[in-house]
Amino acid sequence: MLWSFHPIYILRVISVCSLLGLTGLPGGLHAADLGPLPKVTQSNQSEDYVLDPEHCSIAFSVPHLVISEVKGRFQKVSGDFTLNDMDLKAGKSSALKVKATIDTASITTDNPKRDAHLMSADFFDAKKYPAIVFESTSIDVKDGAMFLNGDLTIKDVKKSVSLALEYKGTVIANDKKRAAFKASTKFNRRDFNLKWSDAVESGPVAGYDVTVDLVIQGVRKVDLN
Repeated sequence: MLWSFHPIYILRVISVCSLLGLTGLPGGLHAADLGPLPKVTQSNQSEDYVLDPEHCSIAFSVPHLVISEVKGRFQKVSGDFTLNDMDLKAGKSSALKVKATIDTASITTDNPKRDAHLMSADFFDAKKYPAIVFESTSIDVKDGAMFLNGDLTIKDVKKSVSLALEYKGTVIANDKKRAAFKASTKFNRRDFNLKWSDAVESGPVAGYDVTVDLVIQGVRKVDLN
């Protein structure tokens, strides 16, 4: 029985095996079993991509009782981005434009009671504000690090945020071109009116700083037609 591996992972394993002079693949796989391998690509033209929700991850963590933290994630995201691969690698400000929408009600911390509270008017007020929206405005490169700047809208509050951005590159797999990123940011939840009553907020129950870690993958739009 063959194991199921992501094609990008297989490509990396094969590359490492070649460098080490090895011929075996994990799980008894053989090159003939894999079909066409992903092809790493570069482009100097702007291309439109659609987010692939199955390969996107939006995770967050918040300090809890000073010594611990609560972790959670949003399970539904949609959106698109325009990418110029070579311009992004060169750090040009207009190389990447992103708009993403998160389904507020898709939040989970694996605790139904807490999730219901997070969706209530105390926090996200999911019935009144069903979407969280991020729209990028520019890219900065500082000391070799890349940052994606943009506007984050939670509830009725829009604020500028900056995400540390790691560009993973593009590949063509199964006749579809894909691009991937990792990003992270931190913000004070009170800036977006995500808070309990003043009495509770004065205690150490939940911290103010929210850390967000994202894994984003998109499929080139023309390959979906």
